[in-house]
Amino acid sequence: MVLTNSCSTEKTGWAHRTYHNTTSHYNGYFNAKELVRLKVKELNEKPEDFNVLLPVFKYPTDEDLQSVTPDMSKAIEKCTRVISKHSIEKKGEQYVKWIDDTYFLMGRAHFYKKEYPKAKEMFTYVSKKFKEEEIHYDALVWLAKTYIEEKNYSKAERILRLAEGEPAFPERLKAEMHKTYADLFIRQENYQLAISDLKAAIDLTKKKKKKARLVYILAQLYQKSGERGMASDAFAQVVELNPDYDMEFYAKIQRALSFSQDWGGKEEIRAELLKMLKDDKNIEFRDQIYYALAELEMADENEEEAIDYYRQSTKASVSNDHQKGLSFYKLGNIFFEKPEYNYAQTYYDSAVTFLRTDFEGYDDLMKLSNNLNDLIAQLETIERQDSLQKVAKMPESARMELIEDLIYQRQLEEEEKQLQMENQMAFNQNQTTTTTLTPGSGNGSDWYFDNPTAAGFGAAEFKKNWGTRKNEDNWRRSNKTQVTVQNDEGQGEEDLGFFVDENGDTIQVTNDWKDPNYYLKDLPLTEDAVIRSDSLIVEAYYKLGIIYKEKLSDSPKSIESLEALNKRFDEHKYIPVIYYRLYRLHDELSHYTEAEYYKNLILNQYPQSDYAKVIRDPESLKEDNMLEIAAAGYYNRIYNNYYRRGYYSQTVTSADEGIVKYKGTTIEPKLEYIRAMSIGQDQGKAAMVQELKALAEKYKGHPIGQKAEETLATLEELEKREAQEQVEAQQQKEETKPESPYKFEPASQHNYIVLVPSKKLSSNNAQVAISNFNRASFKTKNLQVSSVLFTSDTTMITIKSFETAADIKSYTRAFENDKIKLAQIHASGAPIFAISLNNYAVLYQRKNVKEYLDFYNEHYKK
Repeated sequence: MVLTNSCSTEKTGWAHRTYHNTTSHYNGYFNAKELVRLKVKELNEKPEDFNVLLPVFKYPTDEDLQSVTPDMSKAIEKCTRVISKHSIEKKGEQYVKWIDDTYFLMGRAHFYKKEYPKAKEMFTYVSKKFKEEEIHYDALVWLAKTYIEEKNYSKAERILRLAEGEPAFPERLKAEMHKTYADLFIRQENYQLAISDLKAAIDLTKKKKKKARLVYILAQLYQKSGERGMASDAFAQVVELNPDYDMEFYAKIQRALSFSQDWGGKEEIRAELLKMLKDDKNIEFRDQIYYALAELEMADENEEEAIDYYRQSTKASVSNDHQKGLSFYKLGNIFFEKPEYNYAQTYYDSAVTFLRTDFEGYDDLMKLSNNLNDLIAQLETIERQDSLQKVAKMPESARMELIEDLIYQRQLEEEEKQLQMENQMAFNQNQTTTTTLTPGSGNGSDWYFDNPTAAGFGAAEFKKNWGTRKNEDNWRRSNKTQVTVQNDEGQGEEDLGFFVDENGDTIQVTNDWKDPNYYLKDLPLTEDAVIRSDSLIVEAYYKLGIIYKEKLSDSPKSIESLEALNKRFDEHKYIPVIYYRLYRLHDELSHYTEAEYYKNLILNQYPQSDYAKVIRDPESLKEDNMLEIAAAGYYNRIYNNYYRRGYYSQTVTSADEGIVKYKGTTIEPKLEYIRAMSIGQDQGKAAMVQELKALAEKYKGHPIGQKAEETLATLEELEKREAQEQVEAQQQKEETKPESPYKFEPASQHNYIVLVPSKKLSSNNAQVAISNFNRASFKTKNLQVSSVLFTSDTTMITIKSFETAADIKSYTRAFENDKIKLAQIHASGAPIFAISLNNYAVLYQRKNVKEYLDFYNEHYKK
């Protein structure tokens, strides 16, 4: 009877209050609070990316919700039970002191579940219902946080101002309030105001670990504000606070990146970075250290030293593709500004490959890289045709002597390659550092015949410097024509056609590099072949002139290319348009004498041309609508003769001419649109999307801008449809295929497996190579290597162990990309893969490697 009465929530006596206060706290609220506390602790302990601006508060991401939601839901259930069973409220007064805390905790749980309307409801209730309690202010601060997450910044600021203005605002919440202000201002990119509040929060923060993180964010805000010296000092302060290893490492790196000549301290920073290079703990991070050294030298205007460090950064990169891409990007910028476009193209091309697609300015970089690819393609066309013509003009005896020498040199190189393969194991055991080529190294010759095996050796050197490239459709570099051996093995049985030599004899084309005819097949040995070769040179020079001006904004280089074309060829189809382009280019650069010269050439030699009409009286032409009529006729001819018939390359060339010739007319946007569509047909969807995005932005509100947006939307819809069809096809495949004996266990312990075929490679040699690779790239992981006979002709080498599938990801990427230390393993075709311990047992029992690889590719290679 006593127990029944004590459970009543209708009475307010001492016994009832004591019972409900005690049971609500220890039976419900405490357990709910622990659930929230532990999950928040887990969120706060997640690794952070110190290369980007850290958030002031570590809230769950969308990816975190799957693990966060269950515990938060349990906490909400417990809180609801506490309120329903233990709340005693009479005449507006609450007699159980844990009820306000319970409502507040429910609000926080909803907040972490991203259920912001429910969170606001709880925080608003607590702030109004318990105005006399200190928790009123906690609720207001969290209510402001909720509005920040909803991007209602003005409402959030009003609430903070209201709370801050109340005299009873508690001292313990002031640091939290200033952090909330800082978060609010950072979201609005008002970094100066954020700095002020963050400094106030730092002064009020006692725990060194929390203070170090806030100071790190402060330093990042100084970086964002361009206050490099202040940022450098703040990062130094982070180091003094003895944070964990990762934060200390990145604080030192970022301090170097913040160096300013005006602030000083370069030698101290440089010495610290060089010391970090020698620390074995930093082996995996040397790429970032070299990058910081490069930035330090760039800030001190030591460009050559910076280039050397950027290059070392790209070579030291093991698994951090984004850092490799960033170093390539900086190298591209340096050579683009010189300008040395051939080097810039190489570096930008690699940057596009390795940088994450969310990199700021990635789309612009992709477009610039494609433009430079196009530029280099034209330069290579000129270089190649010049080389071919030079050899074609040689006396036959001298030409054959040259070819015999090339074959002899190729034989020596093939023998050297074989010797290198045989000595590869010694190379691995001694961990010899192989010197790699940097872009532009070599003998400096522009004659491709000087090294006919460049493709074979170039590929190996390319992988050393640039890593394994992404396999993408329509990759511009793959479109370049090469006058080198494309198939080292030869295809003697394949019918590759015929060519005619200078004597009129028909010669069968061969892919056998030992056959002298292989080197003759592309030579312009007849008059018709020379004419074709010359036409390719003319087209390349003309395209160079357009690319330099329209895509790279380099008018001097455009002039140089167009004038070189006219100097080499007295007669060609582009003479009038080139005269007009040169007239406009010189006029824009205030080269009035040269502009007058080309203007007179047009007026005297082509008096009836549209160019002459535009020069003589552009205004009257506009008034009479003659230019518009001419532009419309020009557009129709391109559209009907080229675009509709699928001649996309010619469409682009003619559209480029028309855009210059009819600039400012209503036809110009139409020309740009069919140009964009033709580029897409010629170069692929990615190039089309970039061109259409540029058009949509340039002609916003214009019918062509709207058309570009509609086309982009259609492409996006098609992509979604294709993706859906792939999903459905995969689902159908899943339904029909037998159930796999393997289970995907990403959270379980994993090993890395190499199945060595004994006929192709010694398992001992493979183990040595793997151990050397582990020591060089993953020394801190303490990995163990063991082997066991898998089948009669296969040895299973196991590298263990990794805590989860995510932990093994960087190792997998590094292992697959290392073509030096692990060259023989990759050459042997040994299957390599990650596997969980349970699946390891299944695989060893079933011995069906293909079955597991199908499972592995489906679950691990997505």
